[in-house]
Amino acid sequence: MLLLVALCIIGSSVLTFAQKDGDLRLISKRLEVFYNGIWGTICNDDFDDTDAQVACKQLGYKGGKSLDSKVDDGTGKIWLDDIGCKGNELTLANCSSSGWGLHDCDHQEDVGIECFNTYASDGDLRLISKRLEVFYNGIWGTVCNDGFDDIDAQVACKQFGYNGGKSLDSKVDDGTGQIWLDDIGCKGNELTLANCSSSGWGVQDCDHDEDVGIECFNTNDGFIYLSNGVLNIFYNKTMGTVCDDSFDNVDAQVACRQLGYNNGRYVGSTVTSENLKIWLDNVDCNGDETTLAHCPHAGWGVNDCSHGESVMIACNNNSEGDVRLSSGKLELLHNNEWGTVCSANFDNMTANVACKQLGLRNGSVLQDTVATGTSRIWLNKLRCNGQETKLIDCSHTEWGIHTCSHGNVVGIRCEGNGDVRINSGRLEVYYNEAWGTVCDDKFDEKDATVASMENFWDSNGNGTGNTWLDDLECTGNEPTLGDCKNGGWGVENCDHTEDVRVECLHSNEDDLRINENRLEIFHKNEWGSVCSEEFNHSDALVACRQLGYRNGHASGEASYGIGKIWLAEVSCMGEGTLTSCTHAEWGKNDCKKIVEITCHNDILGWECSTQWACKYIVQIVAGGAAGCILTTIVFVLVFQYVASRIRTHHQDRPYSATLKTDKPTREYDGVVAFNKLSNDAIVHDEIYDIVE
Repeated sequence: MLLLVALCIIGSSVLTFAQKDGDLRLISKRLEVFYNGIWGTICNDDFDDTDAQVACKQLGYKGGKSLDSKVDDGTGKIWLDDIGCKGNELTLANCSSSGWGLHDCDHQEDVGIECFNTYASDGDLRLISKRLEVFYNGIWGTVCNDGFDDIDAQVACKQFGYNGGKSLDSKVDDGTGQIWLDDIGCKGNELTLANCSSSGWGVQDCDHDEDVGIECFNTNDGFIYLSNGVLNIFYNKTMGTVCDDSFDNVDAQVACRQLGYNNGRYVGSTVTSENLKIWLDNVDCNGDETTLAHCPHAGWGVNDCSHGESVMIACNNNSEGDVRLSSGKLELLHNNEWGTVCSANFDNMTANVACKQLGLRNGSVLQDTVATGTSRIWLNKLRCNGQETKLIDCSHTEWGIHTCSHGNVVGIRCEGNGDVRINSGRLEVYYNEAWGTVCDDKFDEKDATVASMENFWDSNGNGTGNTWLDDLECTGNEPTLGDCKNGGWGVENCDHTEDVRVECLHSNEDDLRINENRLEIFHKNEWGSVCSEEFNHSDALVACRQLGYRNGHASGEASYGIGKIWLAEVSCMGEGTLTSCTHAEWGKNDCKKIVEITCHNDILGWECSTQWACKYIVQIVAGGAAGCILTTIVFVLVFQYVASRIRTHHQDRPYSATLKTDKPTREYDGVVAFNKLSNDAIVHDEIYDIVE
């Protein structure tokens, strides 16, 4: 009995190990660390696969990964936070962190990991939510999308065991840790992605916003897909292109129907990689085929084309007679081509029918001039009684028969739908009794400007449901986003990772802004322009200083398009705001041109009619330190003398009683007055810069 007890004691001493600071353990995949005699958890802030691999190797495994899913909450101490391992550390405690016990976490953020005893080899691949990752030097890392195309994706997918694949245009979730490969260029016959040319392991100029995503699939001959508009077709386990010889809209419609759309058009050709096969040429569909491969063609791989003749198509769900608004213009689809409508006979009743067809209400004809264009003019003398459901059901002349010009096409405004709101920073638009998002394709500051003109409702929620608008192209003058050119309500190729986020600045009465050089003023809750007639540099200077700049000048004029012209006949004399200057009555004008200005913080100078005139002005300005009164007296006397010299020396030139800067210079902001600029083209007149 004593021997048994002794053996138990010995066995106990063998099986019991003294813990030391930095030791790790896993409790239901929750990672814990020992410190100062107590086990505690680790916060998941910045914890990634590299950190997990160090932890797993410390625990005796060959590899591991961080868990995205939540683990059971721990209790007690939280020992480590903000861990950042390089991957070559022997223990997790050797990695950088915020320090023992220093954290801003609770146990809902306890980190979880999964360890395994299978080795990955250099060059092995894996997909994490469509994000492509590659293993190298014991660490998983991402691949940069610089130069990454479908051929590279196909090599990667074949390495996974698929027979096809494509690069994703949409963004994938950002990875963490290493970025192993960049500038990949596969020919298509490589067995692994690591065999393709690249900038080298770890040599890159990317961040994780550029992590590449791919989609892999097993396909049959004749499978097609679009990549940035290029039509790709699969044959003999290899992806290739279609040559543009004889390719037309009928062929595009067959391809688009195969892709699940109900319409499409041929948009042209482009250059593709020489490593791609050219599978089809002389495609000649009759229109009722179910797949492109069923159409007559020259034969698989039979062609006389170059890689600069690869077909591009655009697919959509539009139908004959569909309508849309483009920068206020009403457009109508006929023979798969968008065109405009003459304004003759077009009234608010007809506009109502068009708006109802768009899912909107309360249509009205725009009285302002609609921007001209070059598209087809499809219909003339269009007139509805209000009961029609589609515009093409109304009375009209024959398609394409008209006598009007592009300056006489109709523009309409619809109400009801098209309201916008900011939802946790995300831009959303209301249509067909539902809120939906806006895709970021082509979205720029002009689109954001139009969005910011509208009223907003703040709310919370995720980007789910419909994406209503895509490919927005606003001019900046439209009253609502729905009036901007777009792909059509609900016509998009986006997911919610591409939802637009905007920040709008609320405007006050008389606020100014510069929109593509156009000076605009806010009045009665609407932005409008300023007439260019009689507007000069003095007026521009007041506007620029109101905007917070030091200097500025009138730089040109633009044709009047859609929107208000609020101010005309502006005449300033140094006022603090533009509205303090004398001007005509608000909105009362017959102006045809609107003013453009340029604001800056450089020091303006003069373009002098003679070097002699500038020479004396330099002396006057430089003499300012000698006393304000004396300088003023000298300036008046010398100025009169200078003016008389200019009159006699340049009698054939216009004369003004004041020196005026018609061509302001702004080379630099210096400290030496009137540094002379060399200009070989100037003989009698020389340019000098005035600087403070």
